[in-house]
Amino acid sequence: MLHGIKQRDYISNYLTKGSLIGVEGSIQSRTYDDATGKKVYVQEVNVGQVTVLESRTQRQEREQQSQPHESEKPSYESGDEPTLDITSDDLPFR
Repeated sequence: MLHGIKQRDYISNYLTKGSLIGVEGSIQSRTYDDATGKKVYVQEVNVGQVTVLESRTQRQEREQQSQPHESEKPSYESGDEPTLDITSDDLPFR
């Protein structure tokens, strides 16, 4: 739960999925009964401060390093795997 408008605007404008951030705040647990009388348990994070731990450029570099290069990708056409011959008689459907 973000309390400050500036904080919400900053996060929505400058951070993207995968951004490395630090969050300080508290966790609040509460319960309530919904319209059907069922007890609902809620966990909320009350954010006090958000710290950006890496720049956009650093994030892009980290993501590029974590992706395997074309030569490192496993080849499934190598023929090293054993094959299994299946006929239509082996299948439970036709």
